[in-house]
Amino acid sequence: MKQIVVPDRPYHLSWDLTTACHLHCNFCYNTERKSHPTETRDLIETILDNVVELKPLHLGIGGGDPFLSPYISWILQQLAERMGDEMPIITIDTMMVNQREDVVQQVWRLNKDLGDNRIQFYLSIHGSPEIHDKIVGYKGHFKEQIEGIKLLKRYGINFSLGIVPTNFNQLDTVLILALYLGAGLLNLSQFVPIGKGAKAYEQNLSSEQYKWLLDWIMTRNTQLGCRYIVTHEHWIAAVDRELLMNSLFIGCSAGIYYFGVRSNGDIVPCQLNSYVLGNVCNTRLTEIWRNHPVLRRWREREVEGRCIDCPLVFKCGGCRCNAVAYSGNFLGEDPLCPFSPEELIRAINLNQASKKITTERTDAYLSEINIRNDTRIVKLVTLATWQGDSLIIRNEARNTFVELTGDASTIYCLIPSQCGIALNDLRLAFKKQTGRELPLVELRALISSGVLGCVIE
Repeated sequence: MKQIVVPDRPYHLSWDLTTACHLHCNFCYNTERKSHPTETRDLIETILDNVVELKPLHLGIGGGDPFLSPYISWILQQLAERMGDEMPIITIDTMMVNQREDVVQQVWRLNKDLGDNRIQFYLSIHGSPEIHDKIVGYKGHFKEQIEGIKLLKRYGINFSLGIVPTNFNQLDTVLILALYLGAGLLNLSQFVPIGKGAKAYEQNLSSEQYKWLLDWIMTRNTQLGCRYIVTHEHWIAAVDRELLMNSLFIGCSAGIYYFGVRSNGDIVPCQLNSYVLGNVCNTRLTEIWRNHPVLRRWREREVEGRCIDCPLVFKCGGCRCNAVAYSGNFLGEDPLCPFSPEELIRAINLNQASKKITTERTDAYLSEINIRNDTRIVKLVTLATWQGDSLIIRNEARNTFVELTGDASTIYCLIPSQCGIALNDLRLAFKKQTGRELPLVELRALISSGVLGCVIE
């Protein structure tokens, strides 16, 4: 039997600060527009203590809209002071950046003090100006989003864009806009019929439409030459060889790599999942993460229905959000899977039969990509944690994990996060530590995988 290795802390923790929001998105998992009565300073402090103890690699701060929480600035300052270099990468998910330049300025100052772009932003745009405003129920909001992005760019703060793909006609529109605006990536967030969209099954895509969506993602990423578009559709392993062969890709990662805590303290496997595991007022996040019996069964893929016999059960497992939304059963089957068992077996056999082309690489590759000894090697990915002798890297831009061992992990650790290192200095540092020459095959692999980058100065 295959086994999923669960890290001792989540790679991503999502924390909803408030249920307050000034928009009316009909697919939102948040059912309220005002703050929940439980959103007190005491509860915020309890959740913050849990976050500091759990030490996730990535922290998503959302809502509602976190900019409507009176505690957002205090929380950011506390995380920086209490966690220091262990502070996770933070993504603030807000739809009102343009209205809180004070928080943007604070983020700029904290990033400057930390020496990197540790705190970033995530904004949603659902189509052209008219379509977007109609979806969020707020006339003029598209323009406000663009103004917010201009504000972030003025301060040099990274951001990414997201869309809920319920309208195929708008996908290319938003993709072109994301590229034009300089977003780090475009995230497709699956519609799940909970919250305001509870039982609104007609809003969701059909299985055949989801299959088309996967094809669109693969086609556009191939055209762009990178995994710029990322998605929650875990069935993608059926059509994406890189993810199928990646030992760290396990499909739906709710409660395995991903964790969530809501503004009332409820602990959930994923923010789009209404299955409550406990509450921080009664138990610690670490306790739920390590010992919850339902999570233990899920991590062993004790799923039901057609998911249990699926050949991709350990590379997908079925979306747990879909399972709960449609049947109320956390371990139930995913009713929206777009593939038949025969299609999955055919796809797996085809991908496994394809051979990787490997070549012996030498110093010649340096001239291929115009790298000189004074070229600076920089870290493009800083989300990392040790798991035994392996260094696990979260490549946010590719929505994948990379396992580094041996020389690869040594190279990665020798590169300063803030400023990088000149190639010649990296050679000297590696030789000093190991007594051997820098293995260029490993360096190129790290560059090719998007973990490291090159800056020509």
